Amino acid sequence: MSLSLKQESCLLSIIIVNYNTRNLLRDCLLSIRQNVHPGEHEVIVVDNNSRDGSLMMLKSDFQEVILISNDENLGFGKACNQGIIRSGGKYLLLLNSDTRILPGALEKMLNFLENHPGVGISGGKMLFPNGSIIPSVKPFPTYSNLLRTTRSSLFNHIIGYNALLPERRPPETTSEVEAIAGGYLFIRREALLHTGLMDERFFMYMEDVDLALRMRKSGWKTVFYPSSEVTHILEGTSSKYKSRSYFYHHMSLFKYFNKHFKNRFFLNYLLFAGLIGHYCLWLILKVFISPERK
Repeated sequence: MSLSLKQESCLLSIIIVNYNTRNLLRDCLLSIRQNVHPGEHEVIVVDNNSRDGSLMMLKSDFQEVILISNDENLGFGKACNQGIIRSGGKYLLLLNSDTRILPGALEKMLNFLENHPGVGISGGKMLFPNGSIIPSVKPFPTYSNLLRTTRSSLFNHIIGYNALLPERRPPETTSEVEAIAGGYLFIRREALLHTGLMDERFFMYMEDVDLALRMRKSGWKTVFYPSSEVTHILEGTSSKYKSRSYFYHHMSLFKYFNKHFKNRFFLNYLLFAGLIGHYCLWLILKVFISPERK
């Protein structure tokens, strides 16, 4: 999808996609309000037809927020694109509604990006509320690493997720990486001219990895910058709709391989069968063994 740019009107556009996360969104917006410089930023909330009072809360308490209200749930990638097209920032921050901006986080990241013009994508350190670090860097998926590097893999849950995913542990110092999770993702507007917008075939998940791969092919770097920190509650839309979210993740994985390895037809449809089987097994375990996780 091509990008039609407005004239830059501010330094940073913060874009939040919301779907029935009113209370989390309120706290996220309050943390932004406490940690930005007036006139240097704008906040855009793209609401995917929430039914929990999110719109009323935004109109009442956050009149400075630019609101895009959809009549249906368009998915994460398409909603992000709506926000990007509406935005005027030199830099774009795709931010999950279940995050909290920590003091100095935005200023540190913007200073970093201003001083490193070759960086197309960057992300900072995401922390659980208890202060432990969330695995937030990602390798590009391949047929050989999929079971080992995918967070949703049952294999990793059986063997031990943290032990099997060194590639997903955030580096301690500023480092170039392959991809960064989309919960706290900065994008240089200029770089989107070369890559285009989020690929809307991904309803949820993998759009961040796909964008990072396209950035790399266009000569832009993806860099993890640990000095910029946010808290990630991990209680957003995905946690509320686990079965649906898990299904979208599996379908997005297949779409990713079908897009970037399109000449490997036989392998891709073996992968499709494996993903369907993996999802069905997860669903059986969830319903019959762990009913509390429904």
